[in-house]
Amino acid sequence: MLENHGKPAQLIAALWTIGAAEDRHLPNYRGVLDSALNKIKDQLPTDVTENLTFSVTGIGLRCLELPQIINDMQYLLLADIRVTSSIRIKVEADQAFAMLCEQNISRQDASQLAQEFYAAVSAECDS
Repeated sequence: MLENHGKPAQLIAALWTIGAAEDRHLPNYRGVLDSALNKIKDQLPTDVTENLTFSVTGIGLRCLELPQIINDMQYLLLADIRVTSSIRIKVEADQAFAMLCEQNISRQDASQLAQEFYAAVSAECDS
């Protein structure tokens, strides 16, 4: 069963595609995605964030739904997950903007949010 009809999976794949430009490998280690999502959650659509739960665990901050969201990304053919530390996003820019438009995010807002998501992921990778 898809988490929230696949919206979070589409959102993450689209934001990474737009924000990271040519870099198709989204880091997935040490809670990088969990922390990055937590940093930008207030700017994401409410129907996505109202279903996200963040919790501090013995290994740090975790988004409890993220494992299912990552599985959804692969199920929806948005990503290829062969290595657990990296998710290869398979979405093209036009498709990414279209997916975000379906979530009522304008092209301008999508670009800004994507840059903020990319910056949040990059900052987590560097810490």
